[in-house]
Amino acid sequence: LNFINTNIQMPSDIRDDESKDIKIKGELQSNSSIRMIRNTKQSEPIIRVYDPQGLSKVELQADQITLSSNNSNSLIQNGNGTLLINSGTGGTKLIVESEDNNSTYGLTIASNVISLVPRESNYLKTSLISTGNNLINITSKSNNYSAKGIYSDGTGKGTFDGIATDIIGANNEITVQSANKKSTAIDLGYFSGKTEDSQGIYTLQATNGYNKITSDDVAISAKYRFNKLYINATNYNQTTGIVKSDEASVYYQAPLNIFTSSSFTTSNIPLNASVSALYSTSSGQNTKDIGYLYVGGKTGEEYNKENIINVKRTEEQTNKNEIAVYAKGGYIDLYGKTTISTSINSISELKTNNSSIAIAATSNEINRNIKTGIVNANLASGSSIWGDIIATDSSTVNLDIKDQNIISSRTTENSSLIVGNAMSINGGNVNVSLDNNSVWYGRADDYQDADIAGWAAEHLDVFSPIYTDTSDPSKISSGNVNIKLNGSTWHVTGQSWISSLEGNNATIDLTGESTDINNAIHIGKISGTNNFVLNVSPDGSGNMIYVKDGTGAAQNIIINNRNEVLSQTKEGDVIRFATVSHAGNGFSDGNISANQVSTFGKSTQ
Repeated sequence: LNFINTNIQMPSDIRDDESKDIKIKGELQSNSSIRMIRNTKQSEPIIRVYDPQGLSKVELQADQITLSSNNSNSLIQNGNGTLLINSGTGGTKLIVESEDNNSTYGLTIASNVISLVPRESNYLKTSLISTGNNLINITSKSNNYSAKGIYSDGTGKGTFDGIATDIIGANNEITVQSANKKSTAIDLGYFSGKTEDSQGIYTLQATNGYNKITSDDVAISAKYRFNKLYINATNYNQTTGIVKSDEASVYYQAPLNIFTSSSFTTSNIPLNASVSALYSTSSGQNTKDIGYLYVGGKTGEEYNKENIINVKRTEEQTNKNEIAVYAKGGYIDLYGKTTISTSINSISELKTNNSSIAIAATSNEINRNIKTGIVNANLASGSSIWGDIIATDSSTVNLDIKDQNIISSRTTENSSLIVGNAMSINGGNVNVSLDNNSVWYGRADDYQDADIAGWAAEHLDVFSPIYTDTSDPSKISSGNVNIKLNGSTWHVTGQSWISSLEGNNATIDLTGESTDINNAIHIGKISGTNNFVLNVSPDGSGNMIYVKDGTGAAQNIIINNRNEVLSQTKEGDVIRFATVSHAGNGFSDGNISANQVSTFGKSTQ
């Protein structure tokens, strides 16, 4: 069946006691097809369900279904009813190639509807179901208006119990492009999700392959806390463009989740305008009005799933921060083996690139007394993170890399790599826990000196990029950086200040490159067993360890430049390497004596 320039429109004068059903159905197992094509400048959708009673249904069924238009506005609108598009192995295609200077949408839900009577079902229902592939492809040449693939419209005025939208196929692809580079593949929540009685449940499910969501700007924008979006695939989810959750909940589940973005977040204080891949925020005044992004699995087999997150600035964005994972008042949970990539490509770039951030969190700027802005990165062995880790304003980043599938505690086959700095300010918390011979290159800073009166005002340059709102230095205070190393190594690349260090046969290497000879580490509280690798010197120019609260556990130092030390010292010389305010037995001596080589109460190697 071919329909050329023909619309399916529900009449607007349906009486209270009746409903209208329109069904165009063929056999799913045959070569049946339905093609509805509009090649005129007509502004009405090809299919529009507009029933004030909410009782009507439009149903299309065939092996292959294609709806296409060269005009703008919506291709399909479900205003208040049930829409079912059911295809076989031939799949469903929704295609718009618009040249008009107007907004261009593929599937619009809940548009301009006033619900007059109670509905028989709980949800306004829209379904694209196929045993083949679902394809939504929207292209707009407009420089002034938006383009969207799936859009929950904001002009509705109804009192729905909720919205349910399902797109289920072997593979699903949603691609949206616009001339002004401001498209959104999935835009949800302007109508639903504002109250518990109007929740929206949206599902994108690939039953035998993948989901691909592609936009030149925003891949997903989900608003309001009673909206939930589930993106599930048997093989992988691939998303190009920023994923934004503003109070809503977005769940990604697949053996492999891939995110790529060069798109800007829309609200970026205090971390400057930023390129992000995953962005969760809050517009509300309480802890319930927060965005939630969930990527990966939690336990067992699901824990070993993989996530790949890539952010890259364009040449026009070189003065902006890039933040791969950004919880700005919202929550983000990452599970499984994860790779986070930014513009940092080598360890040496840590000294020159201070605007590539892998993970960041900050609180709700509307009410910073609310303890929101939380990233929980519970990652499997073999993960790698390239970029800084930052927490500000009472927010929290928990980075926990666990040994999930290791045969021996000495194997490095599944070890993880971090290349980036860990920093926190204004009550922010960065907690890093590394297992399984993981290796970290970077420095750490909890800005403890910011608590000293007048210090922040005299050192404003040290707060970039972690904190750019320096208009009132008196409001700047320290944060917390807590490090836990279990059989892992930290290569300290610059002066570092941390709140606590807990080690289990941990190695902290302060030697760095030859130009880093004066690297020092400042530790608030130390515990466990740690091995410090140092370059020391009789003239005091070597590496230093400063500790506020010592420990009774034995600590070890490894003299990296031992031949140099032996050639420059004689019996009775003393080399200073540590200062401890409140020493325990493990820090009973902060000197190396040539006639009694003993340190930290144990031995020197």
